[in-house]
Amino acid sequence: MLKKAETGSVEKDAFIRMLEQVRPRLLLMAQYWLEDQREAEDLVQDALLRLWDMRDEAIRRPDSLAYVVVRNLCIDRLRKRTRVEYRPYMDGFRADQLPSKDDRISRVMSLVNQLPIMQQTIMRMRHMQEMEIPAIAELLGISEVAVRMSLSRARKRLMDMYNKQNPQL
Repeated sequence: MLKKAETGSVEKDAFIRMLEQVRPRLLLMAQYWLEDQREAEDLVQDALLRLWDMRDEAIRRPDSLAYVVVRNLCIDRLRKRTRVEYRPYMDGFRADQLPSKDDRISRVMSLVNQLPIMQQTIMRMRHMQEMEIPAIAELLGISEVAVRMSLSRARKRLMDMYNKQNPQL
């Protein structure tokens, strides 16, 4: 973990303690996303180093920022692993040319990537990682009501975007 740096200021000590407290949850989150403990540990360490570099900035909720940094790094790693090619619908397709389930999934995933970051995170945790709402709320440090509301808004927005792209379905 991180050791005391240049000066032993109270703020830096508090920052280190906060990172030590949040590290296990960050690691759990990264393991959910990456499904590889070693890669998750490396990613969390990278995230902690980034946070350490930002320690002198005025950050209201460094623990929340830690989750966002880990999530974004996870997304970057997953994108590097597999590139999903998005192929838009062709006008005037025949019934035997309907898109396959994989095509629909990749289309929905490209739409999920267009949602606001918090909605993306909550959607992925709930529907891909099959996490329960209380666990999501605890992990993100928000209320269960906020998680439900964000899920509802994300689903509605996804449906609107999907229908806008595919009016013939």
